[in-house]
Parts: sequence; C-alpha cells; structure tokens
Amino acid sequence: MAKKTDKPSNGLLGKIVLFLQEHYLTRNLIFLMLTFLVLILVVKIALNIYTRHGERIEMPNLINKSMNEVKDIADKQSFDVIIYDSVQIVGKPGGIVLTQNPPSGSYVKRGRKIYLTTTKSEPDRFAAKLLPTLYGKKFSLKRKEIKDRFSVEMKIKGYKYDPGPVDHILEVYYKGRPIVNRRGRNLKVEIAKGDTLQVILSKQGGGEVAIPDLRCMSLTEAKFLAESRKLKIGKVTEMGVVSDAETAYVVTQFPQYKADTKMPMGATIDLAIVQQKPTDCP
Repeated sequence: MAKKTDKPSNGLLGKIVLFLQEHYLTRNLIFLMLTFLVLILVVKIALNIYTRHGERIEMPNLINKSMNEVKDIADKQSFDVIIYDSVQIVGKPGGIVLTQNPPSGSYVKRGRKIYLTTTKSEPDRFAAKLLPTLYGKKFSLKRKEIKDRFSVEMKIKGYKYDPGPVDHILEVYYKGRPIVNRRGRNLKVEIAKGDTLQVILSKQGGGEVAIPDLRCMSLTEAKFLAESRKLKIGKVTEMGVVSDAETAYVVTQFPQYKADTKMPMGATIDLAIVQQKPTDCP
C-alpha cells in the first residue's frame, strides 16, 4: 500500500503556503517585514503609554474660576499652572482668574504650562498725600474724581455750619482718623483702594453766633446787625409813646447780651424800644 503524502489543499491559502515553501528567500523577507512592523507598533504603543506622546486635549475655560477650581482641573489634565500677574478688581475676591494663555478651546498637550492673570487678595494702597485738594471743594465733583482716580468711595458723615457755600468739604476721615481739615492734611495715612472716606460738609443753618449787644441802637440798626448774624428780630414792645418805631432806641433785649455767649442761627431776639435815646447810652 502506497504511503500517503501531505499536500496543501488546492485553495488560495494552500497555494500561498505552497509558494512560500518553494520560495525560501521570499518567505524569509516577508517574515522579516512583519517582524519589523510589529516591533514599530509595540514601540509606538509603549511611548504613548509612557509619555502620552502626541496626545492633545481641548483647553478648558478657566476665566472667573477660583484657584481651587483651577487646581482641580490642572491636576486632572496634568497642566502646570503659572500665575504671572495679579490685578486688584474692586468688589471681586482674590484668586479669581481674569485671563489665561493658551485660551480656552485651543488644543494643547498634557503637561503644558498655563499662564494666568488673577485678582489680588490684598488691595493696592496709596498715600493720602496723593489725594487732590479736598478742603473747601464741592463734594459732588470731588466724589466723582476720587472714585475715578483711586477707586475710593466718599460718603457723607455729617454737616457743620460754615459761612461759605453749602455742600463743600470741611473735613475728611479714613477709618476714624482725620486726614483733611482746615488746618491741612495727614500725609502719613495710607488708603486702600475700594475703601470709603467719610466727609463732613458745610451747611448754612444750625450754626451758632455770638449774641449781639443791641441796646442803645435804633431799631433800624438793631435789625441790620441781627440779620447780618443770621438772627431775627422777634417781638418789639413799645415803652411809652413811640411815634416812629424805626428811629426809636432799644432799651432791653432778650436774650440779654453777655460776653462770649452764643445762640443758634435763625433764633429770634425780642426787644423793648423807647422814642428818646436813654441818658446812659453813649
């Protein structure tokens, strides 16, 4: 009985096997090429796993986020965050991102350095000597100037009588310390941007004036002096026969005159008059 010989099948695979068996050099060349391709693929995969070489991810939007939020994002994406500038924004807390580079939406590699501008935690300060002249100036104008130049508010603390125009600055305080008044200004105080200055403004009512001595003056003279001190003549009592009140003389007044005593502006003085000048009057 003849021995059975194994032969490749007549299919396509069989023909390929038969070809490789008969062509030794071609077979070795193909094997070498396959081995080389597999080696390249293995090295590429290893490099990507080890260094993530060539991987790019979309840069997230960090604007208006706190540094705690940025740190969480940076840790997950392997970013290196660098703060290269800080700016004070009145009304915003410190550590809030204002700008970023690269911008959001761009594609970057992991491990990329991200440069940020953030808000300051501590406010900027400036010396009080840098303030413009405030004493005697109109409050509404200076309030706008101080806000625009220094980011500082000015609020009204109170009013005081002053013979000049109303609503002009008489005194300025910062954290309870006087920094501006009629005697000058405190140059040693430092003011933080975003803070508030308290001011005292002028008003015409509510002040006090010395009580005038009206005795022995004519009623016309007494009225003129009282009005010049922003006082009013109240009740006028005629003593005896008074033919012409305006030329009559003051014999008594209430409140009475006393040196170094004062009365509120707008208050009234009552008078008693006689037609003839008293003998004890000069």
